[in-house]
Amino acid sequence: MTSFQKPFWLFVLGNALLGASCGGTSPSSSTDAHQSDGGPGGTFGCPIPSNEGGCIPVAVESRSAPANYSCRGSRQAPPYGDPRPLTLRLEVFGMAGQVARNTKIWFFPDNTIRDRCEAPNCQEVTTNEMGEAPVQVRGQGWYAYRVFQNLMGQTLATKYTDSVQYNEAPPSSGMLRATAVAFSTLELIPSLLGLVREVGTSIVAGRIQDCNDKNVEGAFVRLFREDGSEILDAGPNRADGPHIRYFTSTGDRNTPSNDQPYTNSEGLYASLNIPSNQLIRVEAWGQLQAGGEMVLLGCEAILALANGVSIINIEPLRSDYPSGHPCSLQRSP
Repeated sequence: MTSFQKPFWLFVLGNALLGASCGGTSPSSSTDAHQSDGGPGGTFGCPIPSNEGGCIPVAVESRSAPANYSCRGSRQAPPYGDPRPLTLRLEVFGMAGQVARNTKIWFFPDNTIRDRCEAPNCQEVTTNEMGEAPVQVRGQGWYAYRVFQNLMGQTLATKYTDSVQYNEAPPSSGMLRATAVAFSTLELIPSLLGLVREVGTSIVAGRIQDCNDKNVEGAFVRLFREDGSEILDAGPNRADGPHIRYFTSTGDRNTPSNDQPYTNSEGLYASLNIPSNQLIRVEAWGQLQAGGEMVLLGCEAILALANGVSIINIEPLRSDYPSGHPCSLQRSP
């Protein structure tokens, strides 16, 4: 059960959701009808009818500038270097100042989640009363980690679910910050959207970002099972089943919406009831120019945790996917 990937994101989810009202809107069907052609990467036409506005070229900063995808197809992961010590601080996402104490973490300095934690490719640590633990990173290379469920707290806000993150780059100095997700936050997405979270499935969420690490607006997310079949949205008439949602912005808050048809200026997406205990391929698609064809912007894969949160950011299509990575067979730009 190996995995590869890029995240950091779900911190926004806390800020986005905790201040939102719980009144749901009726789901939109605009992004529910697309079909895969079954091939690697597939093909993808604009899912929004022209009489409903159609698709927009991908952009950053609320459409004020085009997204930069000049590195699409050539981007590579940062190189690894000599081991160096850092202190990891496990912060509870969306809850300013709260840390996750006495919580077990598997830290993977080679960015590969495994079923077992064995040196030198995994370090098992438990946070202290300050939410901190020592880890060793490898230069500036990406790392991954898993936060294990912790039910020691007295409330849902102080109990933490399983979660994983990938493709995190360590800071050059200072504290390495990781994230725990409280059960109170885990329940907010389905309750806000009027959906049902199914036992045994995963929430897969993240951002879409361009070559400048800017968040991308106007993009779409597609998810695929380990066997290559596409995970299609269950549609507006079902509360159960898979659902892919994007966020709307109100002031400095981002809220998951049933009516937002593509990523907003924060590049956010969240998907519910995704099959677990397998590598899920996550693709980002969009138009690079007005009226142009939909192209594969980026591809990553993540191990979807049962009853947990799997966080993956989608940066531009890379040229260095390892052999066997779910994105290694994707079409070149």
